[in-house]
Amino acid sequence: MLRRKADDMLLEWKNREGHQCLLVKGQRQVGKTFTICNFG
Repeated sequence: MLRRKADDMLLEWKNREGHQCLLVKGQRQVGKTFTICNFG
């Protein structure tokens, strides 16, 4: 599996205390859904 910067950003968000809801924004067809599915 390709390692992306977004994976690291999601882990940082998860480990941060008091994290709020997550909103993933970006261009079309860059792997947002794929990244979120693997993260979950």
